[in-house]
Amino acid sequence: MHRIFGVTPGRPEEETLWTYDTETPGLNAPAAVIWCLENIRTREQYVFYDRGSFRSFIESQAPAILWAHNGNRFDIFSCLSAREAYDARKVSTGTRLFEVEYNGVKYRDSKHLFPMSLARLAETVGMEKGITPEKFLTGEPLTRDDLDEDDVRYCMMDVSILAEAIRSFRDMYARLVGRDTGEVGIPLTTASAAYRIWCAMSWPEHWQWRDAKGKFRPVGRGRSFFNTAFRRSEAGGMVRLLNTSPGELVEGGIVSYDANSMYPSVMIDETFPDITSGGFMGADFTALANCLSDESRVFLAEISLSASEGAYMGAPNRDEEGRRDWNQPSFSGWMCGPEISFLLQNGWTVDGVSNIISFRAIRPFTNYVRTLYRMRMEMREQGNPNHALAKLCMNSLYGRFGIKEKPTRIDGSALDELVRSEDYVERMESGELERGFYDGMRAQWPYVLDYSTMRKAPTSQWFGFSSFILSRARVRLGEAIIAAGDDGLYTDTDSVHMRARARGRFEDMVSIGDELGQWKLETPDVIPCARYWEPKAYVHYESDGVTRRLVKHKGIMVRDDKGEYLPDAGDLTKIQTTRTTVSLYEGLRRDMEPGTEIVTQKKSSRFYRNS
Repeated sequence: MHRIFGVTPGRPEEETLWTYDTETPGLNAPAAVIWCLENIRTREQYVFYDRGSFRSFIESQAPAILWAHNGNRFDIFSCLSAREAYDARKVSTGTRLFEVEYNGVKYRDSKHLFPMSLARLAETVGMEKGITPEKFLTGEPLTRDDLDEDDVRYCMMDVSILAEAIRSFRDMYARLVGRDTGEVGIPLTTASAAYRIWCAMSWPEHWQWRDAKGKFRPVGRGRSFFNTAFRRSEAGGMVRLLNTSPGELVEGGIVSYDANSMYPSVMIDETFPDITSGGFMGADFTALANCLSDESRVFLAEISLSASEGAYMGAPNRDEEGRRDWNQPSFSGWMCGPEISFLLQNGWTVDGVSNIISFRAIRPFTNYVRTLYRMRMEMREQGNPNHALAKLCMNSLYGRFGIKEKPTRIDGSALDELVRSEDYVERMESGELERGFYDGMRAQWPYVLDYSTMRKAPTSQWFGFSSFILSRARVRLGEAIIAAGDDGLYTDTDSVHMRARARGRFEDMVSIGDELGQWKLETPDVIPCARYWEPKAYVHYESDGVTRRLVKHKGIMVRDDKGEYLPDAGDLTKIQTTRTTVSLYEGLRRDMEPGTEIVTQKKSSRFYRNS
């Protein structure tokens, strides 16, 4: 039996709440020269010029929670050594750190709440991030004598921006879950907040279970096989080149369109599978035809399909290396009903049906999306910049239903406790626990993976929702790709790039506007030419085909500290450079100091030319 559980807003924190920021010479967190703090509740501010003073003060305020933007990747290493961070208790998924607790202080990363730059976050609360002083960019060593009041004001402004964002987020979150601000705690992530809001606002009334004491609990229950089948059907957003060759210079003008909040738009408009109502249907063509025509139910099928000549190519296949491949002319596996219907309408035929599972169709997201969308629109009309926070929650819910089980990673002081437990040896021998070392043969930094947590699904997991949301979104994207026709060049989840000559036809075939799900022209000025290399890597040029208007390359640094494009940015035939900081686990693994700069050169296996 698979279960999805409703959860309530967390209790208000008993800890003191703070935001902090540090200033460092370049990307060198251990060499920080300024530590700034703001008490979120009282708005009191403090500044320190050495780690010891900062630690002494904040630990005197324990129990405490501290947020910094990108803090658990960088700023925390201005506060803790690698040894202290390793020893600390952690809340994590894999190597992703949500909370690090040491000496009664919980260090959190606000990027898990606000996945955007601090400059963008400042705009959401009507503030403006300052310009980074040059002395903090060069990497040259700094002392107290090198600092002035402007440097402190710059650092404190970042702290104030984050504090105001957290206050605003808490106010909005409390309002949406129907509580007073002082009655709720701040979740670790936006997705967690979104799920709690949905549970408070839109939990299906019939998803109830009576416990042994006769109390009704918010629980939806269905067969585990159904959840597993939906998991197998799940595929993410479509990112691919369309009618262009990799690296080819496309001339003659290009335009791009984006769908307005694609996932929330399908969530508000469409129906989804009720976990409590699944049942097997006859695995034949008649049963499939009945499911396709029954609007009161939705379905999932294990099916084989083939594309005829000229069919829309977009079935969620994988190639021999396990990478997503949308261009294969056949499909065999589990697929959600909306995508089956769409493919059959666009040149595909059914070769065979192995299983069909049908569910009552419900609309569990209409109220959630409508409420947040109206809130966002009202805020915009009132000039309230917090509207961006409402949009953030609206867009963050869908992924919560598709969280997968992962083994728990245990290290530091928690590992010491585990080793002393009575059943440690027995669990190791059974394979439930697996011991390893971050640094391999050096064996200085041990950890244990606890696989017992793999037996329990996350409380919010119901792949029926996540797979259907993604499937319905791909259908809408497919409709836009068909509208672009042979002029389509590139697509990424909720956007389509095409030759400018397709603009009229495209706008005749899809809904254009600013409402949810409508398509909006993102390039009122036509892009003269472009080069699309691979998913998440493309360049838009001026008419000379050399001057870069826009460079997109996921995971690669494309601009220098002055905001100028690097000489080879966007040219995948050349070495590409990425600059980041050493994470805790990378530092332990590679014997490097966490929080320091690391520059990596990457060569495209497909396009790099050594010339």
